[in-house]
Amino acid sequence: MQFTSRITSFLCISLIAISVCNAQSISLYFGVDDATLTPASIKNIDEQMSKLKAAPGLRVIGYADADGVNDDNDVLSDARAAAITNYLTTKGISSDVIVAFGNGETMAKQNNASAYDKQLDRRVDIEVLNTTELALAKKLSTFKTPDRFKVTPIIITFDPTKPNDIPIGTRGTILHIPANSFVDASGKNVTSTVTISFSEYTTSGEMVFSGIPMHYKTGTDNQRFSSSGMFKIEGTAAGAAIEMAPNASVTMDYAMVGNQNDVGFYTLDEKGEWQLINNIGVDGKPIASNTSSKTGNKTQETKQVKADSATAMQFANAFNNNLSTVKTERITGSTTRASVKASLTLSGFGYYNCDALAPMVARVNIGGNFLDDQGKPILRINNITVVDLKFNGAFYYNNPANIQLDSRSDNMIFVSNQANRIFYVSNADMKAMKISKSGNYDIKMKEITKTHTNNDQLSALIQSNKMSK
Repeated sequence: MQFTSRITSFLCISLIAISVCNAQSISLYFGVDDATLTPASIKNIDEQMSKLKAAPGLRVIGYADADGVNDDNDVLSDARAAAITNYLTTKGISSDVIVAFGNGETMAKQNNASAYDKQLDRRVDIEVLNTTELALAKKLSTFKTPDRFKVTPIIITFDPTKPNDIPIGTRGTILHIPANSFVDASGKNVTSTVTISFSEYTTSGEMVFSGIPMHYKTGTDNQRFSSSGMFKIEGTAAGAAIEMAPNASVTMDYAMVGNQNDVGFYTLDEKGEWQLINNIGVDGKPIASNTSSKTGNKTQETKQVKADSATAMQFANAFNNNLSTVKTERITGSTTRASVKASLTLSGFGYYNCDALAPMVARVNIGGNFLDDQGKPILRINNITVVDLKFNGAFYYNNPANIQLDSRSDNMIFVSNQANRIFYVSNADMKAMKISKSGNYDIKMKEITKTHTNNDQLSALIQSNKMSK
């Protein structure tokens, strides 16, 4: 029997030292104004050491409660993250697989209304990462998706010894799983109940703080993606990660969003780079790729990039101007778009994207001096995302001195910092700045930390800018 549900958040915690809420996250708690590991804490973390050593990567994030001065709490959270990192390295875990930073006064867990709430925020979270997630974490540096902007996954459980055709969501996506399609870490066939987690990103609002890159390398250039649907799929059995069997053929009838002309099907590799699997025809069926990445034929690759850029512009025009001529389906927080099922073959668990390339007509490189509502610099920035309103995507940058955008397009910029404060600048304000060439710009932003607390609200904000441009 198969079962689908939505995950609900819960709190499992031990204020003495470490508690494991699931196999992927560990929390370690500290005293007031303290970054010292106690003997009891060390004992408890040692009990999890075998799992931590076996992990491909770890993200170590320090936090502080809201008492005291912000700058002091930033330093304290850094010190807590460093204390855990130092201990892990003394136990034989390489610093190369650890991404560590402090997040200052967190707003993700509690409101600090009581002593108990404050204790919950005096902590370090240790997150277990797979190889791809580690590569992304290194690229994104101190960025981490705030809890309130995480996409809620659909959870599916089923008997893997039988064939399963499993509907996912409400738009008509169906996952087709033959019998005996999964193996455990030792390569043994999985016969116990399998749990699949499916997280989908269909709107720019869901992508803004997803931490998933939307750039695609073509030769020496980085093209942008305009997504017709992006998702992450993971599998476990008896609490342990599993893989698709080498001879398995897991397929999906995927309900894409947006006009489907010139869309490719991509997967994110272990280096955090997108790789083209195949192109998708207008009927949703796979067609062979014309690229020559395996042969290294640069002439053919250049021709393909030019062709992709041209067809991407056609995609953009259809996407924005011809929506009324096709069968449509309403997606929460987005425009009304065409819906076509794509026939996809999954090569394994991980991230997938159905995209068209979105070229820049007038590319500029800018440095942003980001200022809050009072004109003060926004400190400890950990994420900068450009949203081009002509496309369905979100484009990440972690260096305020090197941001790319299309000066002739309609842009918004979102910024978050390590205290989980969220800011944005509207398309109208970007237009008023008259950015037409590369250079440094003062960008005054509006804080939306308290007014926009979920992805639907971000999507509605982006949509309102589309309507008012």
